[in-house]
Parts: sequence; C-alpha cells; structure tokens
Amino acid sequence: MIYVGVRSSVSGCCGARRMVGALLMTWVAALAVLSALAAPAANASTMPFYAVQRVHMKVPAGVMPWDPSWSPDGKHILFQDDNHGFEWFANANGTGVHCISCRMSDHPKIIGGFTYVFPDNKRMLLANELGNSVYVLECAPSLFNCRSHRWLPVDLSGDETPGEPNLGRRTYHLAPDGVHLAYSITRPDGLVMMIAALQREPTEYKLVDYHVVNPSGPRNTLDPNPAGWANGGSLDEFKSFADGGRSAIILSDPSGLVPQQEKINLATGKVTQLTSYPDWNEDGALSPDDSSLLTESWRTENRLTSLGLMPLARPFITLGAAIVAIYYVSSRPGFACDLQPWLLPAGGDRGGTLVGQPLNPYDGGQTIAGNDLEGQQVWSPDSTRVLLQGRSLRRPPAGANSYLLQKGPAPSDLIVAHILRPPTKPIQPVTTRVGNWAPTPQQYKSSFDMPGTHTVHGRRSGTAMIDIDGNVIAGHFSVTYTHYSDDGKHFLDGTQTITGSVETSTTITSNLTATNSAGHQIGYQRADLTFSQIQPPPPDGDPGVTFNGTVSSSWMGKTASGLPRVGACPSSMPRPHHLQLHHTQSGRILTLHVTANSHGDIRPVEGATVKLLGRVLTTDRRGLAVVKLSPSGVQRTITATTSAGNTFTPASTRVKLRRPPH
Repeated sequence: MIYVGVRSSVSGCCGARRMVGALLMTWVAALAVLSALAAPAANASTMPFYAVQRVHMKVPAGVMPWDPSWSPDGKHILFQDDNHGFEWFANANGTGVHCISCRMSDHPKIIGGFTYVFPDNKRMLLANELGNSVYVLECAPSLFNCRSHRWLPVDLSGDETPGEPNLGRRTYHLAPDGVHLAYSITRPDGLVMMIAALQREPTEYKLVDYHVVNPSGPRNTLDPNPAGWANGGSLDEFKSFADGGRSAIILSDPSGLVPQQEKINLATGKVTQLTSYPDWNEDGALSPDDSSLLTESWRTENRLTSLGLMPLARPFITLGAAIVAIYYVSSRPGFACDLQPWLLPAGGDRGGTLVGQPLNPYDGGQTIAGNDLEGQQVWSPDSTRVLLQGRSLRRPPAGANSYLLQKGPAPSDLIVAHILRPPTKPIQPVTTRVGNWAPTPQQYKSSFDMPGTHTVHGRRSGTAMIDIDGNVIAGHFSVTYTHYSDDGKHFLDGTQTITGSVETSTTITSNLTATNSAGHQIGYQRADLTFSQIQPPPPDGDPGVTFNGTVSSSWMGKTASGLPRVGACPSSMPRPHHLQLHHTQSGRILTLHVTANSHGDIRPVEGATVKLLGRVLTTDRRGLAVVKLSPSGVQRTITATTSAGNTFTPASTRVKLRRPPH
C-alpha cells in the first residue's frame, strides 16, 4: 500500500503529506489491524464505490423527459417529451431548456423515440423505440440554432430477407462515428442484430453495407459444437456501441431464460460475458473512457432469481425468455417495477460476485427510477455524469397518448447522477468496422433455421440432445442433458421443454439436476410455468399476459422459488446504502476510512466528505482521509461525520484522540 494525497479544504493538509514518509509503515499497520477488527475486508483489485450527487433539473410543467442523451461534445442534453412527442435541448447545467421541433409542422410524430446528436452538431437522429420509423433532422446553421431544417426518412429495406418477414424493428443506436446505425429486428428465426452505414441520398438516407452481429450460430445441422447452437438459440438484442465504436454491448441469455450483458468485438466476433448476477441485467453501456459499466438490473430484488440461480443450462432453446419479458414489460404495471441503474467495473460483475452501487436508489414517494435505453450516450463524454430517468407511479393524465398509457408518466425534470471523480477523456472514436465473420441479413442462419433433432457434445463430457420444431412465434422445443459438462467440474442432467405460441399460450417445464465430479447434487431447477395472452387484448396499459405455475431452483447451497406478479415493487427497489466510518491513530496521524456494503459487495468510497476538527477532507480511491494532529493536542473525544453525495446514507463515529507523544 502506498500513500495517495487527500484533497482538503484547509492548508494544513500539505504538512500532513510531508510527515507521511516517516510515519507510513506505522499508520498503515495500525489501519490494517483496525480494518480487520472493525470492518469487513473490501474487494481487492476493483474500482471503489463513488460519491454520487443526483441533481434534478426542472423543465417546463407538463414536459415529460424520456430517453435523454448527451451531445458528443458534452455541452447539451437532448430528450424527447413523451407527453407531447417533441424534441428538446438543455445546456449541460440544465439552463437554456428549449424545444427544437415544437413548431415544425412536418415533424414525424414519433412518441417514445430514441434521439441522438450527430458529431457535426447539425443533425439529429429520431427513431421510435419499437417500430420502423427512422428520420434524420438536418438543421442550419446548427441543431442549437435551427433556422432552417429538413426531415429525411431512413430507408431500412436493406435488411429485408425472403422467407424471414420483419416482425418488428427496435432500439436504434447511433455509432460514435456518426455514420453507422445499429438496431435489432425480430424475424421468425430469432432476434437479429444489425449494423449498417447511413448513406445520404437526395431525398432520404439509405442504410447500406449491412452486417448481422449475432454471435456465430451452428455451421450446419450436423455441427456437434455446443457454442454455435447456444448462440443460434439465444434471443439477443443490440444495446450500445463501446470502445469508440470498435465493440458492442448486447443483451443475451448465456445460461438461459435470464438476460445478461455481453460485449462483442466487432472486428473479430469475440464475445465476453459482462454480467452473471442471477436476475435480469439488460440495458446500459460502458463509460466513454472504458472504466465503468452501467447496467440496468433487478439485482438484489430477487425477482427472476429462481430462473437464473442454477447457471448450467445453455441457451439452446430460449423462447421462454421472450414470453417472460413480455409478461413483465408490456404493461404500465410492469414498468412500475422498472429495471434500476447500477454501476459496476468495466469488466462486469465478476461472475455475479460484485453487486455494484445503485445510481438512482429509491427514496420513497411516487417517483421511481426508469430504465436507461439509449446506450453510451447516457454517459457524458468525460465519464462523470449519467443521465437518469424518472418514472411516476401515478396514473397518466387525462387524454394521455398510448405511450404514456403503456409505460406511465414521467416527472418534469432531467435527472443527472454526478459521479464525484476526476473527469477523463473518452476513447477516441473510430470508423466502426465489422469483420467478415458477420454475415449479411440474407446470409444469417440461426438454430431456428435448422429444425430437427441435433446432438451436441459438452466441452468436457456428456451430450445435449436438442429438438427444434417451429420458430420464435410458435413450436415445440426441448433439450435433454446427459451428464453434460463444459468445465469438467459441474454436470447437468434432465430435460427442459418450451411449447406453445407467444401469441396465445407458452408453457415452460424444467426438470434439471446438477452434480459435481463426485456425483453429489449441487443444484437443480424445477419449473412448470404457463404464460397466456389475454383475449381480447385489454385496454392500453393493462397487463396483456397472465401466468400460473411453479418454479424453484438451488445452486451451491442457495435456493430460490416463485416469480413475482406484475406490478409496482417500491418495497424491493434498492435504497441508499449506509456509509461506514472507521478510524485509527498512530502518533500524530489520524486516518479515517470510509466504506460501504452493497449486499456483501464491500468497497472503499472515493470522494466521500469527512468532517472533523473544523476540517473538511475528501477520501481517496482507497476511501482514506488523513489528518495530522497538533503536537500540543490533548486527549479528548470528538465526532467525525461522513457523507457521499445523496445516494448514500451519512455516518458518524466518536473518535477518542490520544495525546501525541512529543
């Protein structure tokens, strides 16, 4: 351990730094002993928790900001008003709020749209979240002073594939280069992720040079490699560009039924799993400097844990994940328990062992956190601010549009999480290039394109027999594991079956048992669940799916059972974590140590404020703040307090100062 200088609001800190060299070994040893006695050990070799200050910036009454994004220069915030369906700008500090499109009679009338500023600050992309409408707004002389404008549609027809009809495009993402656009399309053979280049034509933009970036599927019907069949059976969705445009963050379900975040190198197709926590982890993005990962998650809420706890089942047949998602996020009661924003290290949650820190914990009342959908553009370019979303638990106002009826209203403010750490420079954007591993939409084949019965071999032992009869709309699918193992340590036996149609009724059954190399049972999953569409469909905003049945699972001594009913869940949402303040004294050196415990994920807190003896100190990356005491001090007891923005609960401790030796 080495000493890192601590910022202070008093000049006396400099003297403390000069004394540290002589006293370093003494107070470090004392601190180590104190930490072992007074606080659990922090996770080693990972980023600290950060002090976070949430700031609410008001917008005009009745305007409901949704899907906000930063301009590439970090000077402006762009958002859509979901109440009226127009686009607005605000300066980075919340001033200068104005509508850019309210007076445009040719506005495309998209509500609930994704909006992005192009790097030239003269154009804006507007696309509906779910649908086929994509436009580019061209302004002169700039978007922020739009004296003349033109809306140009984007031609998406390059993704059309004979025999694979478009069942719905969704979630559009603009690359850092301002040239490439990514989105996902549902086809009978799966959810297909595409990247294409925007090409300006006289009266429109056209997407050209299409590539499908789903991880590579099976080579053919006789392919015995489980990796291709797992990739081809997974339902993936594009979520963000990363690494300056070199990579992508996607949603996948690597162990079946519960979504997780993965990262794809677009040049090579290499996939890295980022999250493994056994509950829903979906939207989010790496920070522009690649230091942190934002994940939108139900972690700590124990909602889908019974489906995600036992991790061995491969995503050979994951149609069930779609119907589970439809149940929870297709109605206003479902969105009343939206995914929450959490901050993790860039490498993810280390196999689910890191919980992370919530950026927008629930404080009570009628406003909850909403899911961030727009990818990396919710991060400021200097990686110190994250645009958050609020969602109201109140009913939509009279005359509300269908989007508000289905998702619920939002408060009239922009919410920004200021992460109190030094600003950094983003990774330099590059022209996004997709390697030749990625086929065109017309060439792409998934497991659903290869019906029949297929036997694949575990990487270390056993087999999985996969039966495919149908597509993502309807069919019968099963996988039978026989002592299947990818690591030689954990073995899976049993059968999982998914039968029915997402348009009527889908049944998921599992009877899976996991054992170790000694033959002892270490986990299981038992499920018999049926999700049914309500006919006729209910009014806008009401749940359109019901479910019944049971599910339970275990893994390495942990157990979970049941699924929650759709509806508001404020009691289970993450709350502000409590800070912990410890201290030790060695001679004239008093050291304060600030940590926090996020459901067993224990780390130091950087940027926490510590107040004592009339001084205000700020903790370093190790959560430490150091005070040099006066040589003439007397023995006495004082109070030290600490706070870390408004997403942690403050703490205090009584400090008994010993008289320093002369």
